[in-house]
Amino acid sequence: MSKQIPYFKFFSGEWLLGRISDENYRVQGLFISACSFYWHKECVITTKELSKKLGKTNVKLLQDLDYLSEENDQIIIKFLDEQYSEFENLREKRSNAGRKGGQANVKQTLSKSEATVKHLDVDIDIEKDKYKTAYEYLVIEKPSDMEVFEMQYRKQLNDFDKFKDWFNADVESLDLDFNANKLFGKLKKLAISFKSRQPELNEETEGTPTRMRKPNVRP
Repeated sequence: MSKQIPYFKFFSGEWLLGRISDENYRVQGLFISACSFYWHKECVITTKELSKKLGKTNVKLLQDLDYLSEENDQIIIKFLDEQYSEFENLREKRSNAGRKGGQANVKQTLSKSEATVKHLDVDIDIEKDKYKTAYEYLVIEKPSDMEVFEMQYRKQLNDFDKFKDWFNADVESLDLDFNANKLFGKLKKLAISFKSRQPELNEETEGTPTRMRKPNVRP
């Protein structure tokens, strides 16, 4: 996310009129730094990782003041999660439009540099083809972490198989690379969101899984 969308929306009016402006400059500086690290890490960062950047005391201070929240060692900044979801949806629409336009173009001879890039893309596709789903990839590549994850969430999620379908569909629709650490971070974030939305999801009609959107919550 940080490479494709290196910025997040900053509304000066909300900052100046919100309670953050009543805090001292130390707290304001810590919060904007936390937001920057959070966005740079694609809105997936553990409490331990953020503590290395800001210090444990400072992270605890922001949590006590309710500027950050934490669940299962994952930092959550709600208004940035909302923006992340919006950008993902926009990127998906543009990607779909680009695929349709590309189908109408006449194939051209690749230059040497283009051929190298294409070769790398093929390697990534081959890596993905080794596994049926992103979830299966994580089970094989991060067995210990996944064992702990399943012990925890199989009890907390009413329909664990449905959750796995949500996760696989989300990864596939975004065409994400199979990077074990990033996918595992995304898996934990999605599990938290899925858990909070279980009553709503239980009322939905069963069908082919689609991407799960994060709740739209303003700070």
